[in-house]
Amino acid sequence: MQLELALNKTWQCALMALAGWSAAASGWAAETAETAAPSAQMATCGMPGYPKESLAKAEEGTVVMKFLIGTDGTVRRSAIVKSSGYPALDTVAAEALQRCHFKPGLRNGEPVEVWAPVAYVWTLDAKSVTAPTLSAPPQALDLAQQAALYRDQALQGDTSAQVNLGLLYLHGRGVEKNDSEAASWIRKAAQHGYARAEMNLGLLYQSGRGVPRDDAEGARWMRLAADHGNDEAQARLGRMYAIGRGVPHDDVEALRWYRLAATHDNAMAESRLGDHYAAGLGVERDDEQAVAWYYKAVAHGDSHGEVALGAMFEQGLGVTADLRRAQKLYAWSAAQENRAGMYRLALMFEQGRGIDQSNYDAVMWYQRAAKLNNVKAIKRLIDVYENGQLGQRIDAAEVERLRAAAEKLHDAGADEAQGL
Repeated sequence: MQLELALNKTWQCALMALAGWSAAASGWAAETAETAAPSAQMATCGMPGYPKESLAKAEEGTVVMKFLIGTDGTVRRSAIVKSSGYPALDTVAAEALQRCHFKPGLRNGEPVEVWAPVAYVWTLDAKSVTAPTLSAPPQALDLAQQAALYRDQALQGDTSAQVNLGLLYLHGRGVEKNDSEAASWIRKAAQHGYARAEMNLGLLYQSGRGVPRDDAEGARWMRLAADHGNDEAQARLGRMYAIGRGVPHDDVEALRWYRLAATHDNAMAESRLGDHYAAGLGVERDDEQAVAWYYKAVAHGDSHGEVALGAMFEQGLGVTADLRRAQKLYAWSAAQENRAGMYRLALMFEQGRGIDQSNYDAVMWYQRAAKLNNVKAIKRLIDVYENGQLGQRIDAAEVERLRAAAEKLHDAGADEAQGL
């Protein structure tokens, strides 16, 4: 769904609440048929006013944000994903649009707390600036119609449409799921040097979806996307060097790519830079530098950064120990479905660290993390059900099921997969 603010010809700004945007525009995070993304109720949105200093300097740009939408439709948290290039424009857009009320996201028909990407485009004609007016949003296309539109554009050689159509095939949204068809369309765009396609084709080779699994070939396509300036590909390539996947392990080279991506405010790169400083990988260990990078990542809504910064507060590394703040950061990451954050939150509930001890909450978070294939959570639950811990009865059948799940993840290389 795309919602637009229609303004006069001399000042055009657009607000886009992009349902499914993460799958269509930034990698291919899955969204199942049982979920529905939040959507903005336009009449409730505040209209950002152009800052006077920005008008004087004729500053323009697009700011991309993430809003954490509560089950009541209000904005609980916000983060800048990609700056417009001008802090004043970013701040004004974020402050105004946080007043929007959203139709909450749904999972299996029930409201859930979920992050929603929002973009605001600032453009102007410096000769004449008048106040904008709000219009009704255009009718949204359903997924089948969107897929048909992408196909028409893709057949005409539109590389962006080719990638979008491929991603719809990958997830079976608006079309029948078909990994081979997805790879075919994404490859067409990649062969024309389209960086987003190159990055996604690299991911397909890494996962073996629609193409034979080949980490080296995945790295080759990821490198092409990174060389073409795609900051997400640069961050992913850095991670590949950090764990030696498809390329030789090289912490210094990993740092180089992370730093390049971080110049574009890439949150993943910022959090991974924090990891390297925290562990002294390719650089001298520096907890304060690690914390600084984690803060940047958290400001941009990165759930890994939230877990990592929480760990720094829990252990008192680079900051004064603060268990309450650690627990809050773990909870934020868990709200983004981060399995590591869920596991650490479960530990805090089990041990009563920074929060009231609760066996019920501990088991609940272990179970949620285990459902997302967190190996540590699965192993902890095996102990729980094997020995009757945390108020649970001994359950041999559940122990057998969890052991089978752990073994399956081990065979699939889950530790590496969870790292990447």
